[in-house]
Amino acid sequence: MGGFKVLTIMWTLLGMLAGLKIVEVTDYWPEVNEDLSRVTWSHATNSHQELAEALADGTMMIEADVSIGPNGEPIMAHPPATTSDLSLQQFLDIVIAETEKGTKKGIKLDFKAIEIVEPSLKLIETVKGKLNFPVWLNADIIVGPGGGDPVDPDMFLDLCQKYLPEATLSPGFTTGLGLLGHYTDEHMSDLYNKLVEKRTFSPVTVPIRAKLGAKSVTEIKKFMDNADNDNLFPVTLTIWSAILDLVDLEGLSELVLTVGKDRVYVDVPWDYESPDRSLIASEAKAKGGGSILRSLNSIINFLSVVF
Repeated sequence: MGGFKVLTIMWTLLGMLAGLKIVEVTDYWPEVNEDLSRVTWSHATNSHQELAEALADGTMMIEADVSIGPNGEPIMAHPPATTSDLSLQQFLDIVIAETEKGTKKGIKLDFKAIEIVEPSLKLIETVKGKLNFPVWLNADIIVGPGGGDPVDPDMFLDLCQKYLPEATLSPGFTTGLGLLGHYTDEHMSDLYNKLVEKRTFSPVTVPIRAKLGAKSVTEIKKFMDNADNDNLFPVTLTIWSAILDLVDLEGLSELVLTVGKDRVYVDVPWDYESPDRSLIASEAKAKGGGSILRSLNSIINFLSVVF
């Protein structure tokens, strides 16, 4: 049994002994254990209609943005929007009600400002006993390639551990539009050192932008190895992509295979095919310069809808 799986089991047992209600994606949906790319996602599920659709379709993890409403109330909205027909309280009540009926869904909450984190977590804490499904807490807390100001990392991690240590942490990097760089050792060590400094013990999934991650296999592998060797918390990756990003698909496949398909969630705006190392070289040779073809197709599809 691999060290990561042993650590995950140990963490779960410790949580049980401490009286924590722990629901991991791989426990909730054991069929994805060997290939986390099988998890399906909704995005910016920030209205009653979008939430109803995500609850009714094949979505497994419902991603939604938490922002500050007109009266300081946590609402589901992505900046610059400051209004919504869906509050965080309503979002939680609806998801809980559906899961109590037997619908299997998890949630990923993306916090856009540190000011809304504590009010949101206080609210979530009041329904903690009903959260019998995966809950992820996401914020960009480290300056990444070309990125701007992050959500305050110390406050975010402290608040998550205080109010909802059962949840999976999703601490990410701010990134820019140009995306000419990659994740450096410094970027990855900044994140790792912060997690260690804050004595993180919750499961962690690191959001990695596909275009950057495809060029950062060595640096990301080093981060994962450090986490495994120190045995402080179980770690996975979550690969994501903007619709207009051009991604080196061979590089992305190499990242997934290097880390392990059982440790990499994939949430991208194209039809993703789980890689097989034996096929990568032959496919690359056959395609020639076609490694970004699928990304180009996703851009063409996007532009056809917009225009």
